[in-house]
Amino acid sequence: MDDCQVNGTLLCAEKQKKLMDNMNNIRVSNEKYLREHPEINDIVGYFVSEVLKNKPKDIQEYAAKVLSKDTLREDVARYKEEYIEIQELDKK
Repeated sequence: MDDCQVNGTLLCAEKQKKLMDNMNNIRVSNEKYLREHPEINDIVGYFVSEVLKNKPKDIQEYAAKVLSKDTLREDVARYKEEYIEIQELDKK
């Protein structure tokens, strides 16, 4: 039996540390990428708002349609402006 497994599920300390280090490196890399590309949050917010507004039966088909539109950039910008306006109204 492999000394790093107990019942086929437990990793030895060395492999567990390596796995955790790798997971942390991926998390840090992903967070850095998201900070460098704030438009991702705008696109996701726009898409979720469209899904909730239209409640499509086939989400994957709807995602393909919405996210491949030629007007996506403008639609996201309009969504972002409306979102900011709503946030400012909530502050008052």
